[in-house]
Amino acid sequence: MIADPVARAEHLGRARATLFYLLACAFVTSTVMGVHGPETPVRLGTWLVLASLVAINLTPVAGRFQPAAVTRLLNDETTRFHRGTSLAAGSWVSTLAGLVIAAGGLALDASEAARLIVMAGLSASLVCFATLELRAANG
Repeated sequence: MIADPVARAEHLGRARATLFYLLACAFVTSTVMGVHGPETPVRLGTWLVLASLVAINLTPVAGRFQPAAVTRLLNDETTRFHRGTSLAAGSWVSTLAGLVIAAGGLALDASEAARLIVMAGLSASLVCFATLELRAANG
């Protein structure tokens, strides 16, 4: 275990960024594989829980389980700026995904379209945040 709060925060920040890349891949895979399958309450509920957990990871709430000094370092002004930028990027990607789905004439029901739009926005936010954080960490 790393005792120095600065070193621990740097380590956790890099780990979080790597995890966000993996989480985005898993979320996209899960959503795409489930779009054209049979709609069951269990399947939809599972996806809603996963989407909620992905969204919560994009907030500062996820870092609150660390000591106060580490939490402050994990949520510094640069990280807050990166979080805001990534959420804005996710919002734009969601908007574009909705426009593409609406204009594309795809044979999707409302639930499938909503899942694809949410998946696009959250995944874009995860990738954007991870990229910005790793860029900042590497100088």
